[in-house]
Amino acid sequence: MWASRYDDGDIAAVLLNAGANLKLKDDGGRNALDYARFHEAEDVYAVIQKHMIATSNPTVRAAP
Repeated sequence: MWASRYDDGDIAAVLLNAGANLKLKDDGGRNALDYARFHEAEDVYAVIQKHMIATSNPTVRAAP
């Protein structure tokens, strides 16, 4: 979520490649993709989407 706040796609990629869990949520129910959308972190959003496609994990979605 830190990577999303600062739109650091490189850090997001490192974390995801190291096994970061995209299903984790904060106390407000937001996950990393939600943070990327909220902070308009286009680089991180793209990295997360590519990772989701590459790992075929369609169950992880941002809240509407």
